[in-house]
Amino acid sequence: MFWNSKKKKVYPVLPLKNIVVFPTEKISLVLQGEETAKAVASAHKNNHILCFVFENDKEKSQIGVLAKVEHSELAPEITGLFVEGLKRVKITREFSENGVSFIEMDEFRSPEI
Repeated sequence: MFWNSKKKKVYPVLPLKNIVVFPTEKISLVLQGEETAKAVASAHKNNHILCFVFENDKEKSQIGVLAKVEHSELAPEITGLFVEGLKRVKITREFSENGVSFIEMDEFRSPEI
């Protein structure tokens, strides 16, 4: 986890198009691209935590799931991950730095029913 100048929690983020990661779920993922490799490398430097967010038609959800990278395998242009979803978060801002996308987040509170 990073902290920015406003003391907000900051994590690397990866958009997912055909799958959703839920809190407490353990799942294997095979992802492609340099963006993925950079985000995973950034997560490894910071407690192995990254954020997954669902993306549909280039529009990203404002709710993400923090996940711990339990294991990763890097191959040319492909990254294999085994992750455990930790908790939902509300994304307050997304930005890029050195080719890696990051999010600032707040705790997500489920609405009372």
